[in-house]
Amino acid sequence: MSVPWYAVADSRSDAAWELYHENAKRGRSDGAPLPRTPVASPDYGGLPLVALGESLPQDPPQRPGALRPGAGPVPLRTLSEILAAGCRPLIPADPVEGFVCVLSVEAAPRGLAWYDAEAHGLRLIRRDDVLADVAHALAAPGILRHAAALIFLAGNLDAATAQAGERGYRDALIAVGRHVAALETASVAAGLRIEDGVPFYDREVDALFHLDGLSRSMLHAVAVGASRG
Repeated sequence: MSVPWYAVADSRSDAAWELYHENAKRGRSDGAPLPRTPVASPDYGGLPLVALGESLPQDPPQRPGALRPGAGPVPLRTLSEILAAGCRPLIPADPVEGFVCVLSVEAAPRGLAWYDAEAHGLRLIRRDDVLADVAHALAAPGILRHAAALIFLAGNLDAATAQAGERGYRDALIAVGRHVAALETASVAAGLRIEDGVPFYDREVDALFHLDGLSRSMLHAVAVGASRG
């Protein structure tokens, strides 16, 4: 850790959340200095799109035939329903965004993607076998043996704090909880197991998805299709 979150070394009145956020991170090399002028995270809207459907379903997904975790790829339709339920905006000005590591999903390329809720599709950040890089970014990489996909929830902290000051940071964390609950409900309805709270190294995961770690940063991860036994 660098300095206590409450030792605000900044003239701005809303700087405490930044220090708290940095000190709360887990990384393979902890103690990185707080970036004073972070580079803006990229706009993913122009990346190649893997369409998941014509529109976002508003009703809870219906349960298809039960799927055995680790028994094969998850249907793209199932991942589509889970993302539509848990990664679309759940409240006005929702500060949470969904990112996906696709490992074993029918008709979807392996790689890293940003979930475009408006287009209901995956914007491909990387299209290759990312297993080794993702394993390096996880504190418990064994989960990858049973996961069809990892879903990461990022907070748009810049937007949240611009709207509500330091309270916006807290609001973003609460919003993540809503998304986790929706992801769990949709996964169970689809007959899949879900491993909640996959531990990861914050800076490494942010780097995988090209997030600056401050204006936008990963806050939570779940594994879909993971076996608990």
